[in-house]
Amino acid sequence: SMLGIQGKPSWSLNLPSIGPFRSFGNGGKDTSFHIKSYSGRRVKNDSIRMVYFHDQTVAIVELEPDKLLLNCELIEV
Repeated sequence: SMLGIQGKPSWSLNLPSIGPFRSFGNGGKDTSFHIKSYSGRRVKNDSIRMVYFHDQTVAIVELEPDKLLLNCELIEV
């Protein structure tokens, strides 16, 4: 499902970095793969951040008040 972009959220989004899963589905062996984490970087300090999700993909979108797209980070979970 997609979340709407009606109005400004009153909270800021602070997601922790997610490290690699060390023994998930590989028999306990370290495969040294890298998982992308949320950077937390913003183009403008007064922008609106919204989170959208679909299946296993999360999009963290930064918008101006007139809904102009400033930045988008995609993360698969």
